[in-house]
Amino acid sequence: MISLARIDDRLIHGQMVTKWLKECKANYVLVIDDGTAHDEFAAYMCKVVAPKGITVEVFTAEEGADQLISRYQDDQSVRACLLFKGPEAIETLVNKEVRLNTVILGGMGMKKGREKFWKTIYISPEEKECFRRLLDKGVNVVCQLTPETNAVP
Repeated sequence: MISLARIDDRLIHGQMVTKWLKECKANYVLVIDDGTAHDEFAAYMCKVVAPKGITVEVFTAEEGADQLISRYQDDQSVRACLLFKGPEAIETLVNKEVRLNTVILGGMGMKKGREKFWKTIYISPEEKECFRRLLDKGVNVVCQLTPETNAVP
């Protein structure tokens, strides 16, 4: 069962560990990002910084979609937190018919080609179009920096 789907380009960091993972009571974290999956060191770091008792797996978007459909999506013993660096991987999942009701946009940092979208969230024109396609497909996308703050559509 998917308990949280969140975009945060920092992936697993202090706020994820101390707040979000506790809030969603996750026992699995699935990092779904092509770059991280192809970077052995980055994938390793995702696994070692996770709290004890939480299994972390790192997948490309294609692999993540396949794993979610075959192993995680309907398994009630799994409370999976999905982490993404951006919306493109989410679009891959949705196109492969992974069911995501809500995606929380929490952290996309400033970099070349991105403009300020909301508070500390920056997006490029291509990412903005990707979010529009997700919304058109019925995915609820909200901005929420911490569990204590209100989600903003």
